[in-house]
Amino acid sequence: MKMQKTTGTIAKALCKQITEHIGGQWSDNPAQWWSNMFTNANGVNSFFTELTNVIISQRIKSEDFDNPLAQYKTGQLPLGLGESEIYFNPQTGRDFTTKVDNESTGITSWTDDNSAHNRNSGIFFDVLPDVKQVFFRVNYGKQYKRTYSDIELNNTMTTWDAVGEFIDAVARDLTASANIEEFDTMRGLFAVGYANNFLPVQPITAISDKSTAEAFLVKAREFFTSFQFPSTQFSPWNGKNPEALIKTWTKKNRISIIMTAQTAAVVDVYALAAAFNIDKADFLGKIVVVDKLDSAGKIAAVLFDDTLLHVQPKVEMTGSFFNPDTIKQNFYLTRTAIMSLDPFANAVAFTTDTFTDLTEQPEDWATDYTDYYKKTGTTYVKLEEMTAAPTFVAGQFASKS
Repeated sequence: MKMQKTTGTIAKALCKQITEHIGGQWSDNPAQWWSNMFTNANGVNSFFTELTNVIISQRIKSEDFDNPLAQYKTGQLPLGLGESEIYFNPQTGRDFTTKVDNESTGITSWTDDNSAHNRNSGIFFDVLPDVKQVFFRVNYGKQYKRTYSDIELNNTMTTWDAVGEFIDAVARDLTASANIEEFDTMRGLFAVGYANNFLPVQPITAISDKSTAEAFLVKAREFFTSFQFPSTQFSPWNGKNPEALIKTWTKKNRISIIMTAQTAAVVDVYALAAAFNIDKADFLGKIVVVDKLDSAGKIAAVLFDDTLLHVQPKVEMTGSFFNPDTIKQNFYLTRTAIMSLDPFANAVAFTTDTFTDLTEQPEDWATDYTDYYKKTGTTYVKLEEMTAAPTFVAGQFASKS
């Protein structure tokens, strides 16, 4: 909900409460009240400190709606500069019944070897969980400052409505820049993930008309459904760790899509909601439209698990400082956070980049294999962080063009 306006009535009540709390001299006349406050630098500093901590900070927090990606931020990070996430990969069950010689009839010959699975010989063997762990660190920190001249404020504090407008202006001044930059950084995570081959990708024809829009809808619906089943196809982890694959899946209500304005102009939201079999009213909260996702305009949209954006605030602090040397009041907003993509969350980026399937092993395969992509299902992940080139299989690898 949009920030509530600080009316003259509200401003008067707030100022009276703070003035009495700090032991200042109150007057129902706003000009006289400010004149009383302005005669004492300590009084001015105390007033603005209380105003910033109690009122303006709340106004700033209520402005989170300005960032369309704010809904994907997680809770406040506890003490410390980082955190870790552990993923337990589902295990494959061992054979328990006797070996079946004839799969169609279920008939088997009873031998001691075939019944070994049901004996107690392996009861004391450990079966350790397949655990993957990643570490996140605070990597985002910004501070915003706004200065007001107390002498100029003498001409402002003439009515209680003007006082209310001043309170709201401080919050807007600090919040507008902070939220815009926070949004740019969160949106940029998709571009960074794509540029560093972190996200699985699906090549599509540029969406420009009805036919290309319908082709995109078919592929988006396919992946929306596939996300809901355990798979090794959509995890960023698997692109970076092809020798230690994990299975991931996402519940239907935890799948979102972010798309460019160009894509949204051609793809009808109703059609997209229908493709996902989601009521439009519920779907609107799961779709985010932005101006662009990468500078080259190659990414048309990204389908993702809500947890892909691992954005966790660390510090959000407001403050004020009165400088008696210049008779000016400085207001501050400081934010730090973890800004990252979660490797255990399903995602696929729809790109107009093309990939050429390799039918023969290229000459530079042994040394430059990280320049190539492996096809996993219908998506592609770049071959990275391997100590040696994988075994080449025609049709399973591609180059980006």
